Amino acid sequence: MKKHYSVIVVGAGSMGMAAGYYLGKKGIDTLLIDAYDPPHNMASHHGETRLIRHAPAEGEQYAPLVLRAQELWFDLEKASNRKLFYPTGTLLAGEENAPFIADTIKVAKKFSLPMERLQPAEIEKRWPQFSIPENYIGYLEPDSGVLLNQDIILAYKTLAKSHQVAIQTNCPVTEIIPSNSGITVKTRQNTFYADRIAICTGAWTGKILKDIRLPLQTVRKTFGWFETNDVSFQPPLLPCFYFNCNQQKYYGFPDITGSGVKVGRNDSEKDVDPEDMVQDFGKYPNDQKRSCHIR
Repeated sequence: MKKHYSVIVVGAGSMGMAAGYYLGKKGIDTLLIDAYDPPHNMASHHGETRLIRHAPAEGEQYAPLVLRAQELWFDLEKASNRKLFYPTGTLLAGEENAPFIADTIKVAKKFSLPMERLQPAEIEKRWPQFSIPENYIGYLEPDSGVLLNQDIILAYKTLAKSHQVAIQTNCPVTEIIPSNSGITVKTRQNTFYADRIAICTGAWTGKILKDIRLPLQTVRKTFGWFETNDVSFQPPLLPCFYFNCNQQKYYGFPDITGSGVKVGRNDSEKDVDPEDMVQDFGKYPNDQKRSCHIR
């Protein structure tokens, strides 16, 4: 087994697998190492789908990154011959003075992104699946949509291998030792060496780099699926949605894979240790707090 590489990427999830693919595409001798076998349910990429919004309220500095990412998702679809993005559009709704709504519109205007303003009655007429309070306002971002994140991991994985990227799965890293001559990476099974290293370990980064004492916070994010028996909950009859309800942020997806309508809350984080986290929904008190519904 080969032991020395130009680059070792520790963690082969969304970031790591993408890094491995692009390094391999450039002809750089690369090894990917993951504690499990991606895609899997022990990382931030699990859960089938992710929402991509082009006008992020989280900060206008992200908009150019998101727009470039969208171009790269289209490139990945072509290279892998896989359907990875569904342009469902995203409906934002909430109190008009809610910071999330105002910040989204500000970013959309700055980058000339399409955004359709909708009154509650217009939303319910177009999508009767929703029940919108009269004091809310809605905005449709038509070019955003759904990424199939686990399929994306598989696409990157297949393409990385085609570029001779080595992948070690079910191989937990136990120690990383930097030196003037390079990097030593110890795993439970072997020891590898590299000129450079990329750490893409998500929730485990604080543990992998414990000696650096980075101010990282690991949190648990909750979401679930609601069974539907109606095609009106499937795209293109239902968009993605992001609602600001009573100062709480909820997001959701139409039924794309047959698992149901997926709904999550974006501000119900709970500090956790990734080694001890309980994944089952309902195990923590905050899991039961819901105040926003679609009918």
